[in-house]
Amino acid sequence: MELVIAVSQIMKFFLPSFFSILFRINGLGAKSRKNTASGLLIFTLLSLVVPLAVTVHWGYEFFKQVSVGFLLAANTAIFLISSDGFLKTCYLHLLQANIVFWVSTVSGALRRMFNISYPLNALLLLAVCAVCYVLAVRYAVRPLRFVVDNVRSGWLTLLAFPSCTLAGGILIALYIGNSPYHDEQMMLLLITLLELSFVLYLTGFYRSMRQIAELERERGRERMLEAELASYDDYLQSARQTRHDLHHHNAVLLEYLNTGNTQQAVAYLESVDAQLAESGQKQFCKNPAANAILRIYDRRAQERNIAFAARMDIPEELALTMPEWGTMLSNLLENAVEACAGLPAAQRCISITARAEACGWKLEMRNGLSGVVKFENGMPLTTKTVGGTGTRSIADTVKKHGGILRFVQNKDVFVTQIVLPIEAVEPIAQGG
Repeated sequence: MELVIAVSQIMKFFLPSFFSILFRINGLGAKSRKNTASGLLIFTLLSLVVPLAVTVHWGYEFFKQVSVGFLLAANTAIFLISSDGFLKTCYLHLLQANIVFWVSTVSGALRRMFNISYPLNALLLLAVCAVCYVLAVRYAVRPLRFVVDNVRSGWLTLLAFPSCTLAGGILIALYIGNSPYHDEQMMLLLITLLELSFVLYLTGFYRSMRQIAELERERGRERMLEAELASYDDYLQSARQTRHDLHHHNAVLLEYLNTGNTQQAVAYLESVDAQLAESGQKQFCKNPAANAILRIYDRRAQERNIAFAARMDIPEELALTMPEWGTMLSNLLENAVEACAGLPAAQRCISITARAEACGWKLEMRNGLSGVVKFENGMPLTTKTVGGTGTRSIADTVKKHGGILRFVQNKDVFVTQIVLPIEAVEPIAQGG
């Protein structure tokens, strides 16, 4: 019975940390099976086996005095497990440590307030940790990965906030715990408010980074589009110059033919034809903005050995602005290129067609993909660490202009269909 009580007492420290390690392995990423097994073994020895032996021989009160040292030593195993660099691992583990500390502290305080037995408290803690783990894997992995993968500098500053929050929580627990006016409720309230402010800060920081990343992405697209449009202007100028020079070429050819120099005439024609071919540009449609985007992603597809075909008829009556064309087509084609990048060569293909029909202007894009796409409310769920922004942007543009957006998977082909009214309509107001 004493052993059961001792195990139950140690669970207060072991369970939250153990689920935190599992979150790192299954959510944030681990190096290898060998490293993971070694790290888990070290962690279990230092956070469960050795503390249990100490508790059995010297008592639980003695262990509580040295528990911080055991927990710190046990958590060094994270550096053996983590697939991230040292600073990234420190930052992520400090974020997790704040939640671990809060769960452990709340568990202990509630046990004392309601006089819960150690075995029952351990079972309740196990259930709470399991629920927190599932929620964290579902909702916290992408934001945390996005933050650490997009921070390029200032890691020491970033480490300061979770470190100070954790230190503040520990000081509150120590001060109130050792105070003659020991007040469990006040301790719970202060620590909960501290950790809640930390979570709110982290949420705001993540959202700000997402907005910054999206702005940088849009600026990059705008720069590409501007460069492509400038290239198109150069092409038009070259075409006008070629047309102007046409009568000079005709004069030269006529002179060769009048003097019987047929071979020189043929050679001259071949050189002029090669010059025209070199200065020519692919024309997928007459809309300059749409054609520029299609040319950009045609080159990207070629770089990745993806078959690319596009033919678009865009009537002037469509009310989309140049930035809207750029955003909508870029997001569509970027998703398609990413979906095809990891496929076998025979399945790498993208085709996009658009034409006016009785129902309106209809665009259909088909691209290869692997696996089964999950949908929620008609929208495909992304498998990327952080994604879905491009798809939502497409949906917003289509909705703004009173159109219809549809996604379908047909075996190993993903189909995107957009229908927009041809007659100019008043855009639907966004928000409010």
